[in-house]
Amino acid sequence: MPSLLDAIEAKYGQDGSDCEAPIGIYVPRYGPRKSIPRLLVLNDCGVDSAGDEESLEKNCSGVIEIDLAHNRLTQWSEISKILQYSPSVSFLNLSFNHLSSPLMSSCVENSFRFPLLPRLSILILIGTNISWDAIWFILRHANTLQEFHLSLNNFSSVDISKLKKSFQGRKAEISASIMTSGEEDSNSGSPPISATADRFLSAQVGLPHRHRVDSTDSGHGSSGSGSSSDEDDSCLFPYLRRLMFDGNPITCWGEVSKLGSCFPSLRHLGLADCQIDSIPESAYQNFENLQSLTISNTSIKEMTDIARLKKFNTLTDLRLQGIPLFDNMTAHERRQLLVALLPNVRKLNGGAPISNTEREDAERAFIRKYIQEEGEKPERYYELVAIHGELQPLLDVKFKPATRIKLRVCYADNIFERHINVYQTTNELKTSLEQEVGFPAVKMRLFYIDAEMREVVGREEMRFPQKQLYSYNMQDGDEIHVERKQSPVQIQSSNNRNSTMSSSI
Repeated sequence: MPSLLDAIEAKYGQDGSDCEAPIGIYVPRYGPRKSIPRLLVLNDCGVDSAGDEESLEKNCSGVIEIDLAHNRLTQWSEISKILQYSPSVSFLNLSFNHLSSPLMSSCVENSFRFPLLPRLSILILIGTNISWDAIWFILRHANTLQEFHLSLNNFSSVDISKLKKSFQGRKAEISASIMTSGEEDSNSGSPPISATADRFLSAQVGLPHRHRVDSTDSGHGSSGSGSSSDEDDSCLFPYLRRLMFDGNPITCWGEVSKLGSCFPSLRHLGLADCQIDSIPESAYQNFENLQSLTISNTSIKEMTDIARLKKFNTLTDLRLQGIPLFDNMTAHERRQLLVALLPNVRKLNGGAPISNTEREDAERAFIRKYIQEEGEKPERYYELVAIHGELQPLLDVKFKPATRIKLRVCYADNIFERHINVYQTTNELKTSLEQEVGFPAVKMRLFYIDAEMREVVGREEMRFPQKQLYSYNMQDGDEIHVERKQSPVQIQSSNNRNSTMSSSI
């Protein structure tokens, strides 16, 4: 399997092909191995080790971003070596490498020191199956880390017990290792095993060793290793601002609350695709600085759970979609409900900021929705009534024109009423009247009479067979007069009769 150096050589190294007359546009000042870019992107390159330490130090000292996602790194000792010789790294992506082995035990067993990461600000460990003790161990070395990705790691709980006992929990193991290797000899005047273990463990986590006073140092017995407040402070990581915890099968908000207690300065928390089914009344505790929250595609079913997000005083940006509560709502109804429930939220699902007009409309719609419902009303209803008062339901005013009207149809002495569709054509109307008038549509003449304007405009012949009826502005009560077309013989006879009458006069 290739090492990191092999992957760098393959992607960024010099092409080994010979050419008699090479065409060079740009000649770097240094050779290819000395001009490695500061951003290394080596996804899916099969990397499983770091490579030669001397070459790493020579080539990676200036690298600031390393992307090693989808590789085959499994040993913390190799990752430690990469980080040791990349002291300037600020971005590290180790996603989808299998990193389930215990980190602190690896340090002891393989006798290596995990380096401090004073410039690391973004760490991505998606889908690595990393353990909680390894997470706490890394965080103690990266005291400038601001963004941490722990999505898809199959976490069903947040284990902070190992964090609180990170020193004591490993002391016996380290002491046993020291005894086995013969590094401590009671006859050589060396310090006690426990003191040596303390120093070793303190060196591993990059924290100052607290001197332990016991009966061997004084005649007063043990005084303890520190106050309870010191132990509590060791569990906090106040520098972290963004935590992505999406896609983990966590169900209880109590576990989420542990994250807030460990990261008191958290600004953004991602919990999308988790299995959280409720939000308790005290959910806001431990999240005093949270500004952005993502809880899309969770299992929340009750509106009261959503309403409790109002207690997150600093929360202004919320992403919430794909939950069972919204199954039978339109997109407009979902947004309107969230705007009405959460007065502190100013931005929803990455959309435009919520305007004052939109918020007022949503709150009024919320009041009208519940004002006529029987039974217990949500608490938010009474809060909004205190602001806007008790509103009456809106009138249902329809501005859409009628599509069916009732007309009077007159043919000779036969008068009847007929409901017609105003979107049908004149020709279709004639066809529908054939049975009543007793002759085909081709022999039919239609005249439209506006009931209100009868005396002014008279009747209008409907000459155009494809003209739709709504274009005549027909209304209920108007009339359609039907006449039979005259044959050419009848027309000629009528003309002759009129001519004879004119000559006699």
